[in-house]
Amino acid sequence: GCYIIIWTGNQDIDFVTKYLIENNIPFDSINDEAPVSKKLLNGKTPRKVYGNVYIDDRAGLFQVYQDLTKLIKNVRN
Repeated sequence: GCYIIIWTGNQDIDFVTKYLIENNIPFDSINDEAPVSKKLLNGKTPRKVYGNVYIDDRAGLFQVYQDLTKLIKNVRN
């Protein structure tokens, strides 16, 4: 039931797509809104991508690991 958006500053979307596929990283879109947010905003473009969970690589890999582990535990419960 999740919709995964990869939001990146990398301009080479083909590279990003290839990287995600080669590393078995699931995703639904790259630098695009989820269909549900387009419905909620009546087709308007928001200032920030809509989401329930944000993971930022600038927080550091350890922080991302902790956040993902916590999220998985909460989803399983």
